[in-house]
Amino acid sequence: MLRAALAIPSLILFTAWSAPAQTADTTAAEIDRLRKQKLQNLRPETLPWLHRTILYVRQNRIPEKITYGYKGFRPRFGTLGPGSGFGTGVEYFRPNLSDERYTVRSSVTASLLEFFMVDAEFEARRIAGKGFANVLAFHRFSPSIDFYGRGVSSSLANRTAYSLEENNIQLSAGVQLTPRFRVGGLGRYFTANVGSTRQAGRTSTERLFQGSAVPGLGTEAPYVESGAFVELTPDQQLGAAPGGTRAHFRFSRFFARGTGVPDFTRLEAFAERNQLFLNQQRAVVVRARIALNNPDGQDSIPFYLQPQLGGPDDIRGFAGRRFYDNNLAAATAEYQWQIFSGVWLAAFMDVGKVFPHWDRWSVRNIQTSYGFGLRFGTSGVGAGRFDFAFSREGSRFWAVFATF
Repeated sequence: MLRAALAIPSLILFTAWSAPAQTADTTAAEIDRLRKQKLQNLRPETLPWLHRTILYVRQNRIPEKITYGYKGFRPRFGTLGPGSGFGTGVEYFRPNLSDERYTVRSSVTASLLEFFMVDAEFEARRIAGKGFANVLAFHRFSPSIDFYGRGVSSSLANRTAYSLEENNIQLSAGVQLTPRFRVGGLGRYFTANVGSTRQAGRTSTERLFQGSAVPGLGTEAPYVESGAFVELTPDQQLGAAPGGTRAHFRFSRFFARGTGVPDFTRLEAFAERNQLFLNQQRAVVVRARIALNNPDGQDSIPFYLQPQLGGPDDIRGFAGRRFYDNNLAAATAEYQWQIFSGVWLAAFMDVGKVFPHWDRWSVRNIQTSYGFGLRFGTSGVGAGRFDFAFSREGSRFWAVFATF
C-alpha cells in the first residue's frame, strides 16, 4: 500500500515534467519541416529578358572577345558610308606589338550592295621618346552614291547617282606631347575615278547635270595633300567612364596633279564634349564640326571632295549625303540616360548647313532634325546605336555599329 501511495505522486510529477518537453520537441520539428518545405519551393527572382541578356553579355565579356578578336582577327562592321547598306568584313588588329610600340591593322569590308573597301595601317610609337609615325592606305569602291545637286537649294526631285573609285595613301608623323594630346604633319596622295551609277533603275549624275553644275565631273585628277594637325582624345582605357573631350584640328593644302580642277586650301575642325552627371547615369553630349575650303581662282572644288551633310552622323533626319558644297558647319546636342549598365536612351537635335564661300557664312537656310535613339557599349570595347530621326523631308532610321 505504501509503495502504491508513493508511486502515484511520482507518476504525476514525471508526466507533468515530460509533457512540455515533448510538446517543445514536436513544435521544433514542425518548424524545421515547414522551413525545409519552404526552401524546396523557393524560386529565384526572374529578371526581364533584356536585363538577363545584358548580364550574360557582360559576365561572359562578349564585347571584349569580339573587339579584340582571336589571334588578331576580329569582325568588322560598317565604314562604307551612307547608302552602302550594312557592311561586314574581317580585320586583323594587333595594337600592342613589341611592348605596345607598334600597331598593325588591315581589313576587308563589303556590303550586299557591292560596296567594297580594303585598307591597311601601321603605326609606330615612342620613336626617340615621344615621336610617332603612321602609314594608312586604302582602296574603296562605291557603285552608287546619291547626288541631288549643289547647295541648300538642291531638290529631292533631282536625285541622281554616280560611282566612285578611290585610292589613298597617307603618311603622318608627330609628337605625343601627353597621353591624350599630340601634334604632327601629314602628306597624302589621292586619286578618284567617277563613273555612271552601277545600280539598276537609277539616273546617272552626268545625264541630268552638266559639268559646270557639278565641278570636277569628267575632269578628275589626282591630288597631293600636305598639312598639319592637332588631336585631343579622351581616356580610352578599358572600363573608363565614357565621358570626356575629343577634338581635332587639321589645316592642309591640296595640289592638283592635272588640269581642269583647282588647287585649294582646307581647314577642318571637330570637337565633342561628353559630360556625365547624376552618378554617371546621365549625360549631355555636344559636338560640332566645320570644313572650310578656299579654291584658287575657281568657284568650287571637285564635288567628290566637297563636304557632305546628311546621314547617320549629321542632321540625321535627312538622306545620306543629302547636301554638297564647298563648306560645311554642323552641330549636335544629345541628352542621354542610362537604363541598364552599358545601355542608354537618347534624345537629340541636329543643325547644319553647306555654303559656297567660306567667308560669307550666315544663319539662313540652316537645316534641322531631331529624334531619339538607343546607345549600347562603351568606347574601347565596342559600340553601336539605333537612331530614329525626323526632318522636313521625312523620317530616317539609322543603325550604326563600330569597333575601336
